Amino acid sequence: MIWRMRMFERTRSQSRSRFSAWCSTLENVYRVWWESTSWIPVRVATRWAVRYRRYRVQASTLANNLRVLARVYLWAREHAGYDLDNHLTQGQTLRNREIESLACMLRLKVDGHGLDTGTFDQNLAVVEDFLKWSLDSENRGGCAALSLEQLKGERQRIEQICRSLRVGARPSIRIEPH
Repeated sequence: MIWRMRMFERTRSQSRSRFSAWCSTLENVYRVWWESTSWIPVRVATRWAVRYRRYRVQASTLANNLRVLARVYLWAREHAGYDLDNHLTQGQTLRNREIESLACMLRLKVDGHGLDTGTFDQNLAVVEDFLKWSLDSENRGGCAALSLEQLKGERQRIEQICRSLRVGARPSIRIEPH
């Protein structure tokens, strides 16, 4: 069975490009994620999905994770002014203020309304996982390999920033039956 799905919801602005995924559910699930307007594959996010994330989550969770990353790629293009794939494969990382700006964008739904705290924390966890995974040049491809000490330090920096940005939603209190 072969299917195609849109990876980004409709937006108010039709000028925003969308991301699409082609999935084949044969013996091995293979996902290719591309920008819908240019048909150029999104390299780093596809590698993350195929080589790492799909072994850890169910298909529906992976699809939701890719929707979050579509918003990250749009943020990089529209707010930071660069192509995220090129930025990451050149060995560059997101600076602290860029991660904070990205988190502000993630707090809002595409239609402009706010997300609930649990969903925001989940989305931020996906972004944190992706950014930490992409630090290693063996994962993302490209140049500028970090030493193990540098890699550890960058991962801790990203983890600390994301921890400070989490809202920390608590589970609801269960009403005990009498």
